[in-house]
Amino acid sequence: VWITGTKVGAQSTLTGDWTANVSKEKDKINLNMESRSDKGGRHQMGHDYDFSDFQGLSREQALNGGPVSFSLVREAGRIDLEGSFQNGKGSGTFRFTPNAGFISAMKSRGFDFEQDNGERHAEDRLFVATALNITTALADDLNSADFGKLGVEDLFKAAIFKIDSKFMREMKASGFDNLGMEELVKARIFKIDAKFVTEATQMGFDKEPFESLVKMRIFKVTPEF
Repeated sequence: VWITGTKVGAQSTLTGDWTANVSKEKDKINLNMESRSDKGGRHQMGHDYDFSDFQGLSREQALNGGPVSFSLVREAGRIDLEGSFQNGKGSGTFRFTPNAGFISAMKSRGFDFEQDNGERHAEDRLFVATALNITTALADDLNSADFGKLGVEDLFKAAIFKIDSKFMREMKASGFDNLGMEELVKARIFKIDAKFVTEATQMGFDKEPFESLVKMRIFKVTPEF
């Protein structure tokens, strides 16, 4: 689970272990990181990356094996990783350095990384933001959709499920009321686009909860049916 702690400062330290596997898909690698805070808490997350996302690591290095030292540098901070690879599988340790300036930049856009909500603390959020490549450009894009008040967790969901202002506007214009970020996430998971929502609305399902559209997708209920 995520832990709470002190605010991000010069002495903040977040380290951990990593494992990786080179994907069969060209130029992709799956990286899993388990963080350890100076308070003893742990959290694990995995993500697929392009090799071009890293400084100092290539597909050839990972496949050929040997010691490695590489970095993931993002707007929210940087993750420096050391270890070794053998037969396309790697492991080692990492250290996370947050970018404190990112906090004020995001706060001016309505996203408070330091807000204490009892789930994740600022350094944890910055670590996730770095791993997922949360940017001020993403925050500006989501805010431009005028989709109501969004929080830091909504940024993470948008990055994971590839939700942008274009998708938000299309869904909002489809005629289905009271759509929030949770509904947009489900829409991405179950491949519900604006065209499908419009068809469902025209069939009289606009007064139904959004879960009805999810069920229609799961059970392949088409307009023809």
